[in-house]
Amino acid sequence: MGRLLLLLLVAVSFVVTGCETVQPARRSPARRTAPAPSSAVAARPPGPRQPVMQITAPPSPWKTEAERWYGTPYRYGGNDANGFDCSGFTTVLYRRVAGVNLPRTSQEQFHLGRGISQDDLRPGDLVFFRSPNSSTITHVGVYIGSSYFTHASTSRGVTFNSIKESYYRNNFHGARRVVGG
Repeated sequence: MGRLLLLLLVAVSFVVTGCETVQPARRSPARRTAPAPSSAVAARPPGPRQPVMQITAPPSPWKTEAERWYGTPYRYGGNDANGFDCSGFTTVLYRRVAGVNLPRTSQEQFHLGRGISQDDLRPGDLVFFRSPNSSTITHVGVYIGSSYFTHASTSRGVTFNSIKESYYRNNFHGARRVVGG
């Protein structure tokens, strides 16, 4: 019984947080966007799909670009306007804002740039997370300032969260600076 409960908890944590390890549940048709053109990564997104939450991060190209994608649904393996997984979103964000082509997975992205402490985060830094009780990276986002980062969440699509929220604080794995000093 205890082993079954442990397996259930691990499975739930992957569904809630993982971006590369578990197929997501289907999103409701109401949140779907129109099909993107074949060059979706090159096309400018149409703008926020729902009102952008108020966050206190100062203006930056990272925040501005992330706001354009806010509400885009989560889609396993996705990297366009039809949906993103976490590393697909960071890949597109980096290409648009910094002109940098990131590798496709969060594990590969973790080996780029130089490691930095949470106290030294700047807009554009990659932030990495692990699932509870795991040392494996399962999620990546881009720091936008004032303790906030943007990412593609399995449950909410592209969104913003504070790195100080208990889940993210407890599962923070590291940060990397790929651009800007």
